[in-house]
Amino acid sequence: MSSSAYPDWRTFMATSFAARRAFPLVAPETPSFLGQAVAMTAADLKGADVVVIGAPYVAAQDGLYAGVPMEEWVSAPKRVRQQSARYPSG
Repeated sequence: MSSSAYPDWRTFMATSFAARRAFPLVAPETPSFLGQAVAMTAADLKGADVVVIGAPYVAAQDGLYAGVPMEEWVSAPKRVRQQSARYPSG
């Protein structure tokens, strides 16, 4: 799936499961995983059982890794977070 085929954030927010909700954002158009609170300091992590960190990395000389454009690999954490917003219970 190319980047242009993936729905943009405005389209996502117009869907029935997102239209009436607000999501904590870690970056523009990137909600927190499962809509959970965003930790800004080490103190915010106190008592956490699980922490999700999305840090994409891909290296390829020709712009492809395993036949997939590098831009697709780099956007994976953002897309996972966007799709996780479908599950309001966290």
